[in-house]
Amino acid sequence: MFYSGRIIDNLLISDKHYLMKVSTPFIQPFIPGQFVMIRAWQGTDPLLPRPFAIYSWEVVGGQNVLQIVYKIVGRGTVILSGLHRGDEVQINGPLGNGFLEPEGAEKFILAGGGIGFSSVFPVALHLKGLGKEMKIILGARTDKDIPPASSVGAKSIEGDVTYTTEDGSMGFRGLVTEVLEKKIEDIGIASREKWAVFACGPAEMLNTVKALSAEKKIRAFLSLENFMACGFGVCLGCVVKVAAPDGYQHVRVCKEGPVFSSDEVIFGD
Repeated sequence: MFYSGRIIDNLLISDKHYLMKVSTPFIQPFIPGQFVMIRAWQGTDPLLPRPFAIYSWEVVGGQNVLQIVYKIVGRGTVILSGLHRGDEVQINGPLGNGFLEPEGAEKFILAGGGIGFSSVFPVALHLKGLGKEMKIILGARTDKDIPPASSVGAKSIEGDVTYTTEDGSMGFRGLVTEVLEKKIEDIGIASREKWAVFACGPAEMLNTVKALSAEKKIRAFLSLENFMACGFGVCLGCVVKVAAPDGYQHVRVCKEGPVFSSDEVIFGD
């Protein structure tokens, strides 16, 4: 069910990213990795709300404040980027399952590719609050695709953080998965049962995480970025294949996901 919120801030924090803060009637408890659907327009152009990972949802200055970080990729996000303080948005959520700590996991590697960092960041804050050990890898094509840490509160996460860019403009030159493979290898095989990988990013990246998980024998959980049209499992626009005893079955990313164990997701046709 949608309810109204009012924009507090809608800040451009990099060439392509915005941090939106919305005052809401109440705080909705959420599991890191869950998402909300947001729309800020009337009529049918565009027709559907847009999905965004919940960045935070807490009391700030006496107000219940939802935060999302989004990247301009199409008409819906262009409209959102033009909103100002006091403008109204419609919100539905939290939705989806989020990242749940698997039984026996005590230590975590968090891998965020592109806008996937906005799903990984609240996981890091949650695990930090639990006193868990973690290694964080955040990557993108260039430094312009990674919002400054100070603009999104990332400096509050202490620990082992590695930045990667494909063009070498920031941190390690290469892919998130290259650093991930090295970090997994640095963990002794005997200790890997205590570790789990949480990843969010493009399908190609997640497919590689899946392969690394199987090869290195470490549990991995993937947050898929399939476009979600309705957000609650009605339109079937986001279905993916997962393994089943007799082959595979289709499931909805918005309803049964967006987080799946890497050994159940089937990428490609």
